[in-house]
Amino acid sequence: MPVLNKIDTNKKTLQALILAPTRELVVQIGEEIKNLTKFYGVSYACVYGGASPLIQKNILKKNPAIVIATPGRLMDFMNQKVIDVRVAEYFILDEVDRMLDM
Repeated sequence: MPVLNKIDTNKKTLQALILAPTRELVVQIGEEIKNLTKFYGVSYACVYGGASPLIQKNILKKNPAIVIATPGRLMDFMNQKVIDVRVAEYFILDEVDRMLDM
């Protein structure tokens, strides 16, 4: 993932938003980011339906550098003003063709 090379670990704001169509894909991407960044201190959060929104909100309050999310949960949190995606420097759509079919 080339975007990982562009993350500034000194910044305490959202830098990259990765949107994926399913929770399974969000979790899979999260695992890859975890494995690729375990020695670099890059913070990330996985945000998807079917998991506790309260726990996810608390994680987002810590301002992770990367957020991996499904469209539905991301929209919920944007509407609740839990996350401001306008500050993200990078926006990645994974499997956009599947999201357009939704």
